[in-house]
Amino acid sequence: MSRETIHNEPFEVYPRMVVDAMLAADAFGRQRWAVLEGEARLPAVAD
Repeated sequence: MSRETIHNEPFEVYPRMVVDAMLAADAFGRQRWAVLEGEARLPAVAD
């Protein structure tokens, strides 16, 4: 049994899914950093 967590998912995980998740996390982190630095604002939330 492998110790990698990718083998413990309740569904099949493909390399493209991992890349997409990494890109999404990077985009989120960059946006968050821009907000913290005052270079961007969070989008408005609808009521």
